[in-house]
Amino acid sequence: MEVLDGPDLFALIKESRCQSRGVPFNMARFFAACVLFGLAHMHERGIAFRDLKPENVMLDSCGYVRIV
Repeated sequence: MEVLDGPDLFALIKESRCQSRGVPFNMARFFAACVLFGLAHMHERGIAFRDLKPENVMLDSCGYVRIV
């Protein structure tokens, strides 16, 4: 797996709660769609991913989600 220099989703949520009212709706919708596409990709290949939590969702340098 390549090096991911972005934060995990848990750190992003925690940081945004401290600074404002939370993650903006458009950003949350984008992250949810990325996770959905990632899980659909795994499902098509017969992979069962049972440990989905914000700590296991990393962001790459472009802001896209990587499920680890």
